Amino acid sequence: MSPFTETNNSLSMHLGDAFDVPVVATFSGSDPAERWMPRFAPRRVLTRMTECAPCFHVDCPRALECLDIPARSVASSR
Repeated sequence: MSPFTETNNSLSMHLGDAFDVPVVATFSGSDPAERWMPRFAPRRVLTRMTECAPCFHVDCPRALECLDIPARSVASSR
């Protein structure tokens, strides 16, 4: 099994990308994943599309439904 990093849109995702470590990254609906996703390392980007995404909001009026990515989806994505 090769090493990989499982992360959200954060510094650890960008470090994995910079060091060419495979990345499994989850993104909320507040920003388009295409804007911040890893560019160079092998990657899997997981999002949950919602009617309001991308909203660019910090405070969510919809109970953060875009963050409801099942753990099973994340675990099986590597």
